[in-house]
Amino acid sequence: MKRPYTGRFFEKLVGKILYLMPEAAIGVDVLVGFPGETDASFELTRRLLEDLPVAYLHVFPFSPRKGTPAYHFTKKVPTAEVRERCRVMRMMGDRKKLEFYKRFVGKPLEVIIEDRKHLPEGYHMGTSANYIPVLVEKADCQKRSLAPVKLVVEKVGTDLRVFGKPV
Repeated sequence: MKRPYTGRFFEKLVGKILYLMPEAAIGVDVLVGFPGETDASFELTRRLLEDLPVAYLHVFPFSPRKGTPAYHFTKKVPTAEVRERCRVMRMMGDRKKLEFYKRFVGKPLEVIIEDRKHLPEGYHMGTSANYIPVLVEKADCQKRSLAPVKLVVEKVGTDLRVFGKPV
């Protein structure tokens, strides 16, 4: 795709960010199925991302756009293969997100309380500074305020839920 950097450069950059900001939530956009992507090149990308301590992946399949050079590329990856590669990457992304959230279980974290509808009874919705969405037990939490909470992570079916108890 003519990116002006290598996997090694990206790996070092992620390491530097986490050295300077250990609690940072680093997300990675992952384009799957770009024309000419071989099994070997996909595997290199998969291994690189597997080894990186990132918080989440945003995975999306290549789709040709008129007016771009790639629109006319001929080495298209079969649709079924693109779907499978997306599935593999999304599963990895779910696992990485869970691992990231678990790093903060039991630790105090400030969460900004937001005004959202359709929440379970007895909870406010909030987001931490490092983008962890948290269902906070209602207590003295006021909307649009910072609330110190301790996190509890639960996996419910295919959903990942993070709960916070006010401290």
